[in-house]
Amino acid sequence: MPLEYNATENLNDIMPVLGDHLDWYNTLQKQLLYPQAYPPGAVERLASFHAWFHKAQNKEFVDRPALDALQKIYYQLHEEAERLIGGAASSRRAISADDFEKLNTLHLQFCSQVRAYEHDSILEDGGLDALTGVRNWRQLRKDLKKELDRLERSGKSFTVAMTRIDQYEEIIREYSVAERASI
Repeated sequence: MPLEYNATENLNDIMPVLGDHLDWYNTLQKQLLYPQAYPPGAVERLASFHAWFHKAQNKEFVDRPALDALQKIYYQLHEEAERLIGGAASSRRAISADDFEKLNTLHLQFCSQVRAYEHDSILEDGGLDALTGVRNWRQLRKDLKKELDRLERSGKSFTVAMTRIDQYEEIIREYSVAERASI
């Protein structure tokens, strides 16, 4: 499958998630802040998120922790929305500023995570590792095949050295915290 097709396919898969979520959140805000004008109704889970999530978790190269974190925020957001809608439906009054702030924070986290996942998917489809910025394994395999074919034609040999850094994510996380503390 050509690279352009992969990137387009991944973007087309994830774009409806954010669009549907923003429409859902807009309707939810109206119901929570103006319950007299927009009577609170049932909070529906987004079919586009579930379809995208199922497809994303079955991909060959997937950042499982990022995907799990996104799913966790999605469910927290919907559970909070259901709780607030239930209260607004029974009292017919707008929610408190604290409740709105909590809901809005979850909404912003969700949008941020979707955008980050979208960004990382584009990098991966472009042959780069999202964490390190260097070629990913899929791209390295393609490059290695090209080099082997080229060297076979020329009759020369070469050596490949591969390294692996164990617990790389933890090292980056620790380094990032230490760097922020020194600023």
